[in-house]
Amino acid sequence: MLFMFSLIFIPVIAGEERYLRQAFPEYEDYARHVPRLWMRFSPYGGMQSAYSSARYWKHREYQASVGCAVVLAILAVKLVW
Repeated sequence: MLFMFSLIFIPVIAGEERYLRQAFPEYEDYARHVPRLWMRFSPYGGMQSAYSSARYWKHREYQASVGCAVVLAILAVKLVW
């Protein structure tokens, strides 16, 4: 599993970081302060952001939940069938 993770995600992460550095000059500072593969428990740069349901719907975050539910339903059907 770690081999597959390394083989697939490490190059994807590197490509995304190249894009972010080109598209957003401030990304370099962000990357220095935020871990690449582990969560950060304190807000970056003293930002105090709260959950926003308007932002949730605007950015279509629900699609990840819908996709997860579909995959779980498919797996449940395969398990029963």
